[in-house]
Amino acid sequence: MKMEQNCIQCVIVGDGMVGKSHLAKCFVGQSLQEDYIATVFENYAGTLAVAGSKYTIGIFDSAGQQDYTNLRAFSYRDSDVFILCYNIADRESFKNIKSFWIPEIKQYNVKKRPIILVATQSDSRHLYEDSVTCEEGVELAKDIGAECLIETSAITREGTTETFERVVMSALKHKKKKYKIFQRLFKK
Repeated sequence: MKMEQNCIQCVIVGDGMVGKSHLAKCFVGQSLQEDYIATVFENYAGTLAVAGSKYTIGIFDSAGQQDYTNLRAFSYRDSDVFILCYNIADRESFKNIKSFWIPEIKQYNVKKRPIILVATQSDSRHLYEDSVTCEEGVELAKDIGAECLIETSAITREGTTETFERVVMSALKHKKKKYKIFQRLFKK
């Protein structure tokens, strides 16, 4: 039973080519590919120690193409946390967070599981004139009710561990809140 308590499932969503697979591969220690290969559905698992306990994090890496909503819905059902990604150099992926991804997640997130907003490819911000600023990302995180914004780079590994630490902490906080509600219902 202890093992089950220390398993956390998350799903990574966002437009295609924003760096979702690189984030997952970076966390589990796989090498990164230079060429883009569209993901339909991949699973990864990695371990992380948080607050003295070891957790296994199952990662569902979903297709970013909007045609795959029904396929993504299967991974939504079993996830404890949503990681919602955009590329800081791609304003369209940033805008799609509110216009496409949040409505889709809300449709399937009836248990109100936590959302972590992740800005990918932060190491390349200086290369693009119209990059999404950190301030814009923080404002979006507030607007959509995300737990936080984390800027990441799979190349420099910046923010990768922090992202999955937040996944663990958010999942534990959510499970604890659910447990307390459950206790209150049955005390009456």
